[in-house]
Amino acid sequence: MQRRALTIAATAMVWLAAGCAVRIRRPGAGGTNGSADPDDAVPRIAVEAAFGQVQAGKAILVDVRGARSYQARRAAGAMLLPLDEIEAAPRAALAKLPAGKQAIFYCT
Repeated sequence: MQRRALTIAATAMVWLAAGCAVRIRRPGAGGTNGSADPDDAVPRIAVEAAFGQVQAGKAILVDVRGARSYQARRAAGAMLLPLDEIEAAPRAALAKLPAGKQAIFYCT
């Protein structure tokens, strides 16, 4: 179980290290030129699905911006876990995430 959690967390850290590329997909959004989008390899979640998961207590929003940005404006109920902290100490960052909940990372 702990090994699986570390694997999931490590994967999430890679997504974040890729420039905080995890973002929310809006319904109907997509490329207009028909070419492959390199960001398509990044897992996304629709706004409605994320909201539903958070409301059901199955997920938590994780703001990976700096403290100043977080204090200025953030999604309701989001926890702060700056990308700098995640990169500096991945295991310590993982320990801050609530057990049994899907982490939905965002940076905008």
